Amino acid sequence: MNILIIDDHGLFRAGLEQLLLSLDAKTTITSASSLSELNNADQNPNAIDLVLLDYHIPGANPVENIRNVRTSFPKSKTVLVSAETNSDAIVTAIDLGVSGFIPKRAEPNVLIAALQLVMVGGVYLPDEVTAHYQSLALDPQHTVLPKSPTIALTLRQKEVLRLAVNGLSNIQICEELNVTIDTVKAHLSNAYRALGVHSRTQAVIACHEFEGIFDS
Repeated sequence: MNILIIDDHGLFRAGLEQLLLSLDAKTTITSASSLSELNNADQNPNAIDLVLLDYHIPGANPVENIRNVRTSFPKSKTVLVSAETNSDAIVTAIDLGVSGFIPKRAEPNVLIAALQLVMVGGVYLPDEVTAHYQSLALDPQHTVLPKSPTIALTLRQKEVLRLAVNGLSNIQICEELNVTIDTVKAHLSNAYRALGVHSRTQAVIACHEFEGIFDS
């Protein structure tokens, strides 16, 4: 596996690299302190399987950093490893196509389990984010998650939804399924409506909460 680490703290980069190499010596790791440093390097974006990105790094605001990484490495899984604890920031990252958000305070075994989940197509969210949205779902003033969803998705809607919650952008879903962008948007809109959610992050949580969504 080829992993790219982007974090402006050298000590953390070194520690994370050693942890990953201790699990699989065949892993190839490239690290950079910023996106600008990475842009100056000779890096093949198609060779990277996983990008581990800090939420706060120099060069741009966090949202722009995520968008730049997702654009530069469209075929890679992107996971944020950060000290950021704001649930809304984490939700925004997932909505931008990030496949996971791992707190820097997480134990090594949690980080490894989260990365394993991501690499098989899952999305990792910290417990506090899931708990935050579950608490909102109990508030009658919010409609974050459905309490008793009636899920009736077509096979194509399930395909599109599965790819979306696995971190693929709408354009990537178009390429994967050979359909137009308008078709993808329509399927996602209908799937979100069936789930009673309004965003990709809410769909991730809903798919986690309600087993059997993707069953035929």
